Amino acid sequence: MIQEKTLRYRLPLLGVFVCAGLSVSLSATTAPTANVRAWNGETLRTACGSSPRRPARPACAAYVAGVIDADAADRRFLKIAPWVCLGDASGRQAAEAVRAYLGLHPERRADDAASMALTALAEIYPCAPTR
Repeated sequence: MIQEKTLRYRLPLLGVFVCAGLSVSLSATTAPTANVRAWNGETLRTACGSSPRRPARPACAAYVAGVIDADAADRRFLKIAPWVCLGDASGRQAAEAVRAYLGLHPERRADDAASMALTALAEIYPCAPTR
C-alpha cells in the first residue's frame, strides 16, 4: 500500500513530467511555416487527377470539402450569406465540379486553389439570392 505522504509528493511530480513530455512532443511535430506553401490550381489538378474517366481522387475531395467548410465557417462568423449551396450534391460531385473547372480554365492554374475551388462551386452550385 502506498503511503499517503509519498503519493502526495509523487503525483505533482508526475504531472510535471507529463507536461514536459507533451511540450517536447508538440514542438517536435510542428513544421516550420517557412516550408508551408499554399496550393495553387496546378497542385489541386494533380491531387484531383486529370482523367475524366476516373473519379476524382480522395485527396481532391478532402481538399474541396475543407475549402467548403472553411468558407462556410467564415461566412457564419462574419454573418455573410453563403454563395455556394451544394444542396444534395455529394463531396465527390463537388470535387468533380472543381476538377472540370480546372480542365476548362488552364490559364488559372497558377491562381490560389481555394479561391478557384470556390469560384467553380459558385458557378455550378450558386445559392438563391437573399432578400
